[in-house]
Amino acid sequence: MEAHSAGATIGAGGRAVEPSVANALPHFAPLLIFPLVVCAAMFGGWWIAGPFAFFMLASPFDRLLGLEERNMDPATTRESQLFLY
Repeated sequence: MEAHSAGATIGAGGRAVEPSVANALPHFAPLLIFPLVVCAAMFGGWWIAGPFAFFMLASPFDRLLGLEERNMDPATTRESQLFLY
């Protein structure tokens, strides 16, 4: 199988995603749960609501924002640009 297909599709919208910090940031959002859990363990009280709210809101936000159907173009994306991914 070839590494780069000449007939590869970019996505439903026909737009390619450019590698950038702004495009990589949503993939790191789930890591925000760890500081919330640490604060809840250290401070107690209303801090415990943070992790619960995070888990309760994650699924509705996934449905609201939808599936990312755009892809990076493998023919024009250098491996050094994928550092944050």
